[in-house]
Parts: sequence; structure tokens; C-alpha cells
Amino acid sequence: SFEKVYFSFEMGLRKPQSEIYTQLLTENNLIASETLFVDDKKENTNAAEKLGVQVWNLQVGQEDVVHLFDKVKL
Repeated sequence: SFEKVYFSFEMGLRKPQSEIYTQLLTENNLIASETLFVDDKKENTNAAEKLGVQVWNLQVGQEDVVHLFDKVKL
């Protein structure tokens, strides 16, 4: 299960700007390489990946986040 979910509109930041990813990493004392970001837009996952974050570009209609742990080794 997930510990916390973040929504950009609640944070007042916009993806794919790097500030949204760095803020989450900093606020939660996360290590980018040990953090997973899931999004259905490639430009958003590309931006997070540039910061060293693990990403999953969800293919809407073809994949479901409930199968996350079947695909990703954390």
C-alpha cells in the first residue's frame, strides 16, 4: 500500500516543473533513487526521472495502478 498520495493542484505547483518533485523529496526526506513517481504523462515522468526518481509512465486504459507491484521492483 502507499504511505501518501500527492496531488499537484493541492500543492499549488505544476508538473513537469522540477520544483514539485524537489519539494516532495525534501519535505519527506526521500532519496530520489528510492522514490517512485507514477503518472500518465510522459513529460511528467521524464522530469522526475531527470532528478533521479524512479518512474512508471502509466498507460491509461492498458494498465492499472493496482498492478504496480507486479511490474516494479522496489
